[in-house]
Amino acid sequence: MDIAFNSIPADVLVPSVLTEVDSSKATGGAQIKPWKIVLIGQRLSTGTVAALIPKALQSVDQARQWFGAGSMLHGMAMAFFANPHAFDATAIAVDDAGGSVAASLSSTLTGPATKAGSIALYIGGYRSVTAVALGDTATVVAANIVIAANAIDGCPAVASSAGAVLTITARNKGLLPTQIDVRLNYYDGEALPAGITMPGLSVIGATLSGGTTDPTLSSTLWANLGEVQYDLFICPWGGGAQVASLDAELASRWEPTRQLEASGVFAFGSDLSTMLGYGVTLNSKFLSVIGMRGLLDPPWELAAAYGANRSFYSRNDPNRPLRTLPLYGILPPIVPDRLNFADRDLMYRSGLSATVVIGNQVVLDRCVTTYQKSGSGASDRAFLDITTVDTLAYLRWSFRNRMLLRYPRHKVVKDGIRVGSGQPIVSPAVVKAEILSLFDDWMALGLVEGVDQFKRDLIVQVNSSDPTRIDAIIPPDLANPLYVIAGQIQFRL
Repeated sequence: MDIAFNSIPADVLVPSVLTEVDSSKATGGAQIKPWKIVLIGQRLSTGTVAALIPKALQSVDQARQWFGAGSMLHGMAMAFFANPHAFDATAIAVDDAGGSVAASLSSTLTGPATKAGSIALYIGGYRSVTAVALGDTATVVAANIVIAANAIDGCPAVASSAGAVLTITARNKGLLPTQIDVRLNYYDGEALPAGITMPGLSVIGATLSGGTTDPTLSSTLWANLGEVQYDLFICPWGGGAQVASLDAELASRWEPTRQLEASGVFAFGSDLSTMLGYGVTLNSKFLSVIGMRGLLDPPWELAAAYGANRSFYSRNDPNRPLRTLPLYGILPPIVPDRLNFADRDLMYRSGLSATVVIGNQVVLDRCVTTYQKSGSGASDRAFLDITTVDTLAYLRWSFRNRMLLRYPRHKVVKDGIRVGSGQPIVSPAVVKAEILSLFDDWMALGLVEGVDQFKRDLIVQVNSSDPTRIDAIIPPDLANPLYVIAGQIQFRL
């Protein structure tokens, strides 16, 4: 039987030596799945890139220019690039919603200063320091605070004053910026100069208020991202409409007809009761929400820091826990706001991820999805951890990639049919052998276990109704992340 070539004619009369190159067997072993990230957020009118235009993002400077200094996307880029991150990031902006209102906070200062000093003001975690001279009036101090605060690169709010009244106003309009934290004297040794007071502000943060109407995530936004394989969407908003839109897009991307597996992350800052009440309203294997009580930084920056770490480390090993990884650029909550063991246990049971503080660094603890119940309403932990979702995404991608590489233009026959060597023909037995080889690669990476069970339960067969199709049941037993070591000390006297 003649060899079937891909591009050399079966009948050629010209004297020649014809050689073609076939790469279908060139790659072996497990391949690294490239990760592509999307950052979605609000822009400012000072940005040079219009809304709903995807842009490959490579630096904070680009985000500042394209989306406006202090915009939501500028802050997300700062947090994203401050942490280990996947190398391929895309940003797509939305405008403030029409008719939306910017959130704000005001404080009427009193004075004069009876002693020189300085004022440390934190707006969304961004620190400004204002020098105060002996005798400075409240009006002078307020004006100087405005100068110092507005000089901070990336600050999500702008300061203004009228007499002794200091006002902090979010740069982007909407409901989400009401989570911007404003406080004084975060670090030890910081204190207001004698004679100066700022009512409503202290080391315990206050938040902006009065903001209304977050933007919607339109079908145009998703359409403009096209059929590109993105792996993680970092999204600022946790509102019902935005979450529903993102979840629907992610579910669509997981459909077998699209196979563009992706997950989404966002963040939520509030008191524990509010966070727990919010968490139980969600139920998606594709979404992960990181919650923090006493959050100083804007929630969209916490989400970007979390997403950056997930994109980098899950790319390297999708089944390895993210626990203990630091979130650079995120300020720790003050001690009374930090979640204890029982708090975090409640968070995980409510579909929320959490952090802990080690030394003076915020680090990830357990990263979970919001999935809590099956379609029938039964409690279900099948997709509790993000490692499960990320591992399944990798397994499906690597299976699809292996089949496309090995059998790009093959014919299919049933098992037992004799064919000549060199023919581009596969049978269920050939495909089954390739899947078993792929399982060995997965096992070498520590992603799966139980080879005997896999061999026993693996089914590969020609479809009974469509002879051009091979069906397979691929039953991997996923390796499990280690979160708990339990021991009992049985002491003797």
